[in-house]
Amino acid sequence: MSGDRPGPARLAWIPVLAALVLAAGAWLRWRGSGRIPARAEARIGRVAEALVLDRWQALRLAVELIRTDEGARAFYSANPGLKPRMPSEAAFLAKTRSWRPLLQPLPEAVPDLEAHDLTFARKGDALELGYRMGNGTRIFMRWAGDRLVEIRVY
Repeated sequence: MSGDRPGPARLAWIPVLAALVLAAGAWLRWRGSGRIPARAEARIGRVAEALVLDRWQALRLAVELIRTDEGARAFYSANPGLKPRMPSEAAFLAKTRSWRPLLQPLPEAVPDLEAHDLTFARKGDALELGYRMGNGTRIFMRWAGDRLVEIRVY
């Protein structure tokens, strides 16, 4: 009877199925680990820090400048992208005056992204950077390309 023994076509599928099972197991193990290899993680950290460094310095400068009326005027005139949200220098000065009691100096070095005090996001050509100060106050800045278009302290 020919139905008792598997034919050559059926035997050919055994190695294919074994390879699929092994590949699926390897993929599940890799996906389930939830870890990025240490070298890749370190490289990602260096790239992210390089992206954030310039914007971090801008954030630090903003905090220093908006602590005084003179500095806030200079900051507002140097950032015309803020005008759609704050159409006048007087409005910007009033806002910065309300922020001053909340502001604290920012550290010189870029904080660790894993500490959750620093947030960074790139959305198309927009870049967002936020920081939570020791007193819980957050400062947030958004750039469209190289233009600062939003600053908030809350």
